Amino acid sequence: MPTQLPHRVLNAEDREVYTAWLQKTLAAYGALVLLGIGLVAIQEMTQSENIAMYMADAISLAAP
Repeated sequence: MPTQLPHRVLNAEDREVYTAWLQKTLAAYGALVLLGIGLVAIQEMTQSENIAMYMADAISLAAP
C-alpha cells in the first residue's frame, strides 16, 4: 500500500480531481440554497405559518 508523504506537491491530475470535486460540491450547495429560497417564497406567498398549513388549505379548497 503506497503512503503519501506530508510534503507531497499536488500534480496536474490532483488539481483536475479537486476542481471537479469543488464544482460538484458548489453545485450541490447551490441547489440546496435555491430550494431553501423557494420554500421561503412559497411560505411567504401563501401567508401560512408552515408547509403543513399550506397543504391543509390546498386540500380544503379542493374538497366540495
